[in-house]
Amino acid sequence: MRSKIAVIVMTLTVVALLVGCSSAAMIRTEPPGANIYVDDTPIGKSPISYSFSTTGLRYSYKIRAELEGFYPEEQVTQSHTNFWGSVSWPDIFLRLRKIEK
Repeated sequence: MRSKIAVIVMTLTVVALLVGCSSAAMIRTEPPGANIYVDDTPIGKSPISYSFSTTGLRYSYKIRAELEGFYPEEQVTQSHTNFWGSVSWPDIFLRLRKIEK
């Protein structure tokens, strides 16, 4: 009986990890209006809310901001897991530096 319970618990745990969930984070830039890319995929202009997925145990993404007249800026963001295993994403802020001519 214990082995059946252990198998059920293990199966449910694996399913929960593989299914994953998503959590939204706000992506902001200074100045606003920059084109935002997540892992090189365009998602829109800042400020923008984006739902990161944790499917398949993936907990980090590369965020890039580009705006004409400014150097592109990028950072890698990682999720936070609380005591109960819930995953959340921090808000992201990218400050773009003006290209001096």
